[in-house]
Amino acid sequence: MLSKVFSSIINQDNLTTLSCDATVQEATQAMKDHGATLICEREGVEGIFTEQDLLYKVLARGKDPLETAVSEVMSPSPQHIDVNDDLICALQMMNGSGLHHLPVLDGTSVLGIISIKDIYHSALIQLKEDLENLFASDAFLQKVVPRLIKNQNPIILNPSESIQSVVTKMAKHEQGTTIIENDNQLMGIFTEHDLAYKVVAKKMSLTTTSVGEVMTVGPDTIGLEATMIDIVKTMHAGNYRHLPAHDGYKVHGIVSIEDLYKILGVEMEKDFARALSDRNNRWAFGV
Repeated sequence: MLSKVFSSIINQDNLTTLSCDATVQEATQAMKDHGATLICEREGVEGIFTEQDLLYKVLARGKDPLETAVSEVMSPSPQHIDVNDDLICALQMMNGSGLHHLPVLDGTSVLGIISIKDIYHSALIQLKEDLENLFASDAFLQKVVPRLIKNQNPIILNPSESIQSVVTKMAKHEQGTTIIENDNQLMGIFTEHDLAYKVVAKKMSLTTTSVGEVMTVGPDTIGLEATMIDIVKTMHAGNYRHLPAHDGYKVHGIVSIEDLYKILGVEMEKDFARALSDRNNRWAFGV
């Protein structure tokens, strides 16, 4: 059931925790696919270092990942979730604070990291029996793309632009994803994730590496008429966090998994709770 699935989705495979004297370079390499690294000392979790910290606190400020201690730029004393809490609680905590990742603790023991992407993907898997009912709900049938991209002004760049220039623009506009086009044709996207794993972790030069070398090429897109279920299924199938909204001619914006929760979180919580209640009732009566 949804409220008791932490053990199956906690991002703990090859999880590496680092001490406060580790460098940003080491912390970025330790992220692997988690999107974040936990900084721990004997007293417990001291901080968390994420892809967002790398962009805004390190690279955008001209700091050298090889020379900067992670303790200088981590998010200290992060909020955490207990292994006995449910996923709705984790979603609410993330939405209320703007967090993308939460440490999961069992008492004082660190079990791993959970991300908003993990929760959504788990919801699809764990509630597989209930998907037909969930996807028939108003929340999942809404055509939400125009609402999600309203007033967006996505960063659109040429593949030849340097990573240093891209980082500056991402930080200036506070956007973690950029669109890469050539002659008005969508070529790829470049995200904080690409920045961390394809550039910094591999010690690529920010000044001589072009974004075209490290972008995600030929990304899947979502149409302007797409429903919530269309977006969730596409994100789940491709393990995506961002999807360009494309009408067949041009990119109008970027849909992120965080955006989905912000606009439909309440409705989804109701649907999840109803599905859990129905499932528990079936179990109680041996159905």
